[in-house]
Amino acid sequence: MYDFLFFFIYSQQIQKGKSETFSRLNGSLIAGITLEIHILFILSILRKIFFQSGQGYGLINKNIEVLIVVLIIILAGLYYNQKRVEKIKKLRNGNLISITTINIVKMLLLIFVPLFFVLRLSLR
Repeated sequence: MYDFLFFFIYSQQIQKGKSETFSRLNGSLIAGITLEIHILFILSILRKIFFQSGQGYGLINKNIEVLIVVLIIILAGLYYNQKRVEKIKKLRNGNLISITTINIVKMLLLIFVPLFFVLRLSLR
């Protein structure tokens, strides 16, 4: 799922004529942010289940969530190194992912549906 998202962004940047490094960093940034949205989605659900009264985790550890965001984005940049990009290219037979309606819908569903629920659960 994250490899698809990474390679979709990477492919679009390469097709626009951007450098390999810039494309790799852009793709890893989007994949890292998406992973963070998914983690926040899970944390929001757990917070609603276990801390209904607003006491506890939600009020104490906000700094840990910010630290997790920064850490995951840095780790995503390290995860998608040159070797991993070559491995993903080999799995796709060197073909870049083109912009199609189904690919855009997949990308939007991966990012914005969990983000909507994170925002919705955190506002209640």
